[in-house]
Amino acid sequence: MGVPVGLPCLKTQIQYSMKTKLRENQDSFIREMDELDTWQNRFNYMIELSDKLGLVCPPELLQHPIRNCQSRSYFKAKIVDGILHVNGWSNASVMRGMIYCVIAIFDGLPINECLAEIDFHIKSDLINNLTPLRQAGLLEIIHRIIVLLPENVLK
Repeated sequence: MGVPVGLPCLKTQIQYSMKTKLRENQDSFIREMDELDTWQNRFNYMIELSDKLGLVCPPELLQHPIRNCQSRSYFKAKIVDGILHVNGWSNASVMRGMIYCVIAIFDGLPINECLAEIDFHIKSDLINNLTPLRQAGLLEIIHRIIVLLPENVLK
């Protein structure tokens, strides 16, 4: 089956060939996970990263609980002047480390740089190495980001 010729196809090829900041950030996370040889080392790394978010939840996050997580976790995503802003916290070190990684991937991205599928959790195999409740928490975080993005950005 041949590739259809025409402007819509060209537009699609250009869109998918652009290396967006979101794609770069996700690829960087995936590489970091790949460099660690076991899941024990990967989770230890996330626990180390959790320290960067501090041990106390910022009060402004208390209004944004993650309902599907086994730990007390909070996550807020918003768009201000075309820029995606995310912040979060958890009382569990692994979840707090994952939230730190999500912040590193998404915070401060211009919406026009979000032209990539959100797949860091799949390509790194993170989603398949979490407990069911942590999976649900991570998916809720990702969903909170996705619902903010305009439809034309997600296509």
